[in-house]
Amino acid sequence: MCLFLALCFTGFGAFAPFFPLYMQELGVTDRAQAASLAGTASGVTLVLFAVANVVSGAVADRWGLRASLVRATVMFGIGLAIVALATAPPVAVFGRVTQGLAGGWSGIVLAYAAAIVPTAHLGSALGLVQTAQSVGNSVGPLIGGFAGDVIGFRLSFYIGGIIMALLSVAMMVFLREPPRTTRNSFSLGQGLRYVGSSREILGVMLLTVVLNAGYQAQWLLLTIGIQEIAPNPAEVGRWSGVAFLADAAGIASAAALFGRVAKRAPTYRVIALAAIGVLMAMLGHLVVRDVLLFAALRLVVGLCMGTAWPAIRLRLVEVSDPSRRALVFGVNQGMFSLSLAVGAFVGSAVIGVGGFTGVTAVGGVLVILAAALAWRGHRAATGAP
Repeated sequence: MCLFLALCFTGFGAFAPFFPLYMQELGVTDRAQAASLAGTASGVTLVLFAVANVVSGAVADRWGLRASLVRATVMFGIGLAIVALATAPPVAVFGRVTQGLAGGWSGIVLAYAAAIVPTAHLGSALGLVQTAQSVGNSVGPLIGGFAGDVIGFRLSFYIGGIIMALLSVAMMVFLREPPRTTRNSFSLGQGLRYVGSSREILGVMLLTVVLNAGYQAQWLLLTIGIQEIAPNPAEVGRWSGVAFLADAAGIASAAALFGRVAKRAPTYRVIALAAIGVLMAMLGHLVVRDVLLFAALRLVVGLCMGTAWPAIRLRLVEVSDPSRRALVFGVNQGMFSLSLAVGAFVGSAVIGVGGFTGVTAVGGVLVILAAALAWRGHRAATGAP
């Protein structure tokens, strides 16, 4: 399962970070306009992702996890094919938006892991799932960045589409539905009412939105930051790939060690400290003028986010009904996608006015708020006044 997830995100990573540069390749010559268009398209896509994740979680709880994974992979591959075949920006934007109808893989995979892994080892398992996702996010941008510099970004999207097609077939052949003691009969509305009735779950959802919006506001437009400092404009794609690789490698490394951290520190405290680390590294991007130092700061951001994400998911496991975890994770992934959409919209709105500096400042404010929410959750969980 982790191998499938890693390959899915390899296809995604070879595509998503370079959409602003692809807009320029399709004829949008103004850098800020290309970034704004790409950010808006990504924002709309992620809103659709948010809705599709919730529906996918409810469907998976009732009808099975494997079918939902296959459906998401096929739909994402169709969107990639449309983008790869585009000859004008509106067609590429349409392909990007089509991907939003797919939903995502992570929520279903997390529910899959929770169904087959003993409770005592869930922390390590969730960290391993995050590591698999991050490995894909590491390899994908590296492939996409170098391919984009050499023969154009269109090839990156063809590669991603081929990966998705192969994965769809492999999932149908090799994956088996995990055993479950009961098959749920509740409706989507009943499931959403369950989520809405839990203050603890709602608090985790809010934290997810705020932290990821701050992270995404800067992440989506990192290629613009690289363009501002890269010594050779022809190498922007490969240096962007290195920065994304460092980010994802940090996430993978931290997530792989999360099982040990989870046994030694309260969940909310871990999230609060990780958010502070993200903030310090994000602000460092405003100071450095060297692409290697820029990438090193992305490594720090990745290490902190790779600690925060499994901690958030572990908290959801602790407070949710096992029979409804696919829905809960689906809603959480929906909130994750919504937060990325918020970050994308914020980034695309600010980039034209404040540039990469303005985007970083706004993202930093959101991360500060996330740290405050996590610390408040820690005090509430421990009974502190």
